[in-house]
Order: sequence, then structure tokens, then C-alpha cells
Amino acid sequence: MEDNTLSIPNYSLYRVDSANRHTGGVAMYVHNSLQIQVLKTSSINFIWSLSFKILSGYVNDTFCLVYRGHQSSNSNFIEFLQQSCEFLCSNSNFFHILGDFNYNFYDKTKSAPVLNVLKSYGLTQIMNSPTRETQNSSTIIDWLLTNKKNVNTTVLNSNNIADHNMIKINLFIKHKNSEVSQLAKIR
Repeated sequence: MEDNTLSIPNYSLYRVDSANRHTGGVAMYVHNSLQIQVLKTSSINFIWSLSFKILSGYVNDTFCLVYRGHQSSNSNFIEFLQQSCEFLCSNSNFFHILGDFNYNFYDKTKSAPVLNVLKSYGLTQIMNSPTRETQNSSTIIDWLLTNKKNVNTTVLNSNNIADHNMIKINLFIKHKNSEVSQLAKIR
């Protein structure tokens, strides 16, 4: 599809397309009030990604949006994840890797190689509600990896739009007054 077909007023579209319309890709909309810098795009081994940094606003974090197609091997994805973590570590203090990993977080045996990469880079997987639900299954295959504290996610049931639920990410968690005064005492 052409960009003008997908346009939304007041938003800019960024995308990494697949060479084949049946396999994958990633896309995101960024509100025009935000200034971002695209750092890197990739489309290799059935893994598509788009890394960007927010340059203006209250958050200056770096994000990597990922889709791992079913055809991608486990070893290719682990290698991609390690390279992405190295790249993101060198470009930002705080970063987040999010998207469809096609690993069920509930299956600790199959997701163990990914979890090992997380540990080595000090990342936490914070999705804790099913992101893909069918009549027969409930899985977390959309992950959010972060090295930042106080990031919150909410899964919004959107089965009428797609076969995955939408995810709302809140990077602005407010502290209660008592928590703020405790933080001030610590500093």
C-alpha cells in the first residue's frame, strides 16, 4: 500500500516493508508534535525492525519496533536481538524493544534463549497480560523489553481490529506524594 492510503492527519508514517506482501514488516505513526530520528532499519532473515530516538518532549528514549516472522529461525532472532541490544546500548541510556516476537512468554522452555539475552543486557520483559487470544489459546507473543524503571503497559482487547490486542505503553507513571517525598529524602 502507498503511504497516502495509510495517512492519518497530524501523524507521520514510518515503515519497513517486506519484499513480499504475505510475510511481514513494521510500521508506526508518530504525532507531528514529536521530533524523532530514525537510527536504523532492517529487513533480514524474516525479521523487520525500525529503531528511532525521540528528540523532543519529556521522554528522550530510544525504541526498536520488531516483527519476527514465523519463518525466522531461533538462532537468527537471538543474533538479531543481541546486535540490537548492542546498538541501542551505544545510542541511548534508556531503550525499549517492542513487537511481535512470536515466542510465547508463558512457554519458559522455548523463550529461554530470549530471556538469557535479556538478563545479559539488564532488560526486563514487562508484558504480563495475553496479547493474542483465540478460542483455544491465550499467549503473550508481543513483548516489551526495557531497561527503564516505572514503565507500565495495558493490554486493550482489540480482537475486532486485528488478531493481536493493542498495547498501551505509559512512560509517565506518576508517583504518590508520599513516594515523591521518600525519593527526595533518598537523594
